[in-house]
Amino acid sequence: MGEHSGGGDQGGGPVFVDIYGTANRLGLDKKAAHGHGAHGFEGPHPDGPLWRRGLRGELPLWLAFWGCFFFGHGIVMAFSIGSMIIGTIFGLVLDPTGLDDSMIAARLVAGAIGIAMTVFVVWATICVWRSAPKAGVRKWGIAARVVVVVYVAGWSMAIWKVVS
Repeated sequence: MGEHSGGGDQGGGPVFVDIYGTANRLGLDKKAAHGHGAHGFEGPHPDGPLWRRGLRGELPLWLAFWGCFFFGHGIVMAFSIGSMIIGTIFGLVLDPTGLDDSMIAARLVAGAIGIAMTVFVVWATICVWRSAPKAGVRKWGIAARVVVVVYVAGWSMAIWKVVS
């Protein structure tokens, strides 16, 4: 009967299965071709980072809409709310008796959040708009563009209300 040491072909001892291609990325696996690790890992995308490919419209529509536009807003919103809370608390720590300092810090954080949100909104809408022609079914590209137009109209009305 065989020994239960997991030896396999090596004749005893544990077997290391490199499912993430770590040995290749560290340069320890001499058998694998450079840049192609185990299980399809190829390192960074050859066309550049996601945000740049989104601006060029090179993403599939499902990724641009659901990944970047829809879920991206949730991530940015969570970051914004957390930053507002931390900014308000920081203002109260500076002067616990002065609500004015807390509100000054909150306004500064809100301004930074507004700038970051504006950059994200512009990027996300451009990403979806330019990726819409790559939709597998034409109606989904049209639907994505309609959502973006309604979204931009809503943001425009909100900005108009704040400015005027």
